[in-house]
Amino acid sequence: EIKMNDVVHDVAISIAAYDKHGFMTIHGAKSREWPKKATYELNTSISVISNEIEEFAGGLTCSKLEFLLIHSRNRSLKIPNNFFEGTGELKVLDLRITIDISLLLSSLLFLRNLLTLHLGHNWKFSNISVIGKLLNLEILSIYQSTIEELPEEIGGLVNLKLLDLTRCRKLNRIAPGVISALVQLQELYMGGCGIIWEREGKDGGENASLREFESLSNLNTLEIKIKDVVCLPRIPLFSKLTKYSILIGYDSSITFHEGY
Repeated sequence: EIKMNDVVHDVAISIAAYDKHGFMTIHGAKSREWPKKATYELNTSISVISNEIEEFAGGLTCSKLEFLLIHSRNRSLKIPNNFFEGTGELKVLDLRITIDISLLLSSLLFLRNLLTLHLGHNWKFSNISVIGKLLNLEILSIYQSTIEELPEEIGGLVNLKLLDLTRCRKLNRIAPGVISALVQLQELYMGGCGIIWEREGKDGGENASLREFESLSNLNTLEIKIKDVVCLPRIPLFSKLTKYSILIGYDSSITFHEGY
C-alpha cells in the first residue's frame, strides 16, 4: 500500500487531471469538494474515494468519460438526479455509496453505452427496473443491497454475461421469465440470497423456477442456495458448470453440494 503526504497527494491529483490519458483521482480525507468543471471535462477516467465530500455537482458534463468510480460512506452525501446527464460515453460505473439512490437511478437512462454497472453496498436500494433499459450491459453487480425483487425488466438485458446478487438478503422474488431471458449469462452469483424458488410442476407462480436455468446454455459459474429440495426439477440443470457452490436445505450447514 502506498501512502503520500498531503503535498505529494495534491500534486498527484493536479497532474492526473491534465494527464494525456485523462485520468483524475480524488482520494483521501482532505478531498471535501467536487472539483471545478475545467479540471475534468476532458477526462476519460475519474476515481473518487472520499468520505468527506458532501455534495456532487449537478449535471456532470464529461463527454469523453468512459470509467467512473465513486466510493463513499458519507450518509449525508448529496448527488443530484441529473448527475450522469453529460456522460453518455460511460462504459464502466462503480458506485459504492451508503445513501438511498432510488431517485438517482433515473439518470442511468443517459448511459446507453454502459457495459459494466456495480451498485454494491448501498444503504437503501429499491426498484431497479430502469436498469433493464441499459441494453448493452454485460456485467451487473448489486452486491449486498436491499433490493427485494428482481423485476421482469431485467430480462431485457440479453447481453448480460455476469450477474452478481451476492448477499442481497432481502431478495425474495425473481419475476418468472427473467432468468431464462438472460441467454448470454456465463456467471451468476446468488450466495446469501433469501429467494424461494417456485416448486417444480407449479404453473402460474409468482416466482421464478429453477427449470429456467435450462435456457442458460452458456452458464459456467454459479453460486446459489436452494432452500427446499422439492424446487429441484428432475432434469440435470447444472451439468455444464465448471465453478459452482450449491447449497441445499434451509440450514445450509446440513447439506453442501459441489455439483449436481
